[in-house]
Amino acid sequence: MNDSCNIQLDDLDPEFDSIGWNPTQNAVLENLSFGAIRHRVVRAQDNRILYDFPHYVSQGGVAILPVDNAGCVALLRQDRVAILKRGVESKFPKDVPGDYGRRVWEAPRGFRCSNEELIETAARELLEEIGTRALNITCVGTVYTDSAISSNNVQLFVCDIGDQTPRISNDQKEGLVDVKLFTPNELRNLIDAGEIQCCITLSLVFHGNLRQLINTYGRRPNN
Repeated sequence: MNDSCNIQLDDLDPEFDSIGWNPTQNAVLENLSFGAIRHRVVRAQDNRILYDFPHYVSQGGVAILPVDNAGCVALLRQDRVAILKRGVESKFPKDVPGDYGRRVWEAPRGFRCSNEELIETAARELLEEIGTRALNITCVGTVYTDSAISSNNVQLFVCDIGDQTPRISNDQKEGLVDVKLFTPNELRNLIDAGEIQCCITLSLVFHGNLRQLINTYGRRPNN
C-alpha cells in the first residue's frame, strides 16, 4: 500500500508571513524542555504554499494502562490547565486564562529521559506517579495526539500490577490529586459522563478492550 503524502512540510521562509507573525530566522518559535514549537508551511507538490501554522515537535512520550489482578484499571486524577472548564465554551480568539483548568482522570504518562528506552520510560513513569511496579509490560501501539498540527506521538503500553495498591507521588509538581482503581463498569461510566476525554487514555482503553485485558463494553453479544 502506498502511503506517501502529496504535501510536504518546510520551515517557514522568514520573508513569508501570512498571519502576522514575526518568526525567527530558523523559524523556531519556542524551545521547550521536551520539544519545540516551530513555524512551518505546508506545500503542495507544485510547491504552492497551502497554509502555515505552529508545528509542535517533540521527542515523544509514553502512556501506560495499569491493570490489577481483578481486572481494575488505575487512573490518576490530575489538574490540567489547558482544558476548558466544564460548561465553558471557547471564546477564541478572545478567550481568557480563567476559562481554563479542570481535574480529569487520565492514565499515567510522561516524556522519555535521554538514553532511555520507551519501555523503561513507561515503567519509570508508572513507579513515579502511582508507586507500583510493572510486573509485565506490553507495547500495544502508538497514537498521534493531533496529526494535523503536531508530530507528537505517544507509545502506548499496558501492564499488570498484580495486587499492588496504587498511591500518588508526594511530588506535587505535576498536579497529581488522586489515584483510584476502577472496575470496567466504572470506567465505562466515567467515559459516558465525559470524565475521561484524554485521547491517549481513551486509546489505551480501546487497546485494553481489543486485547481482552479489560471489558468496558459489558456483555458482548454472541456472533
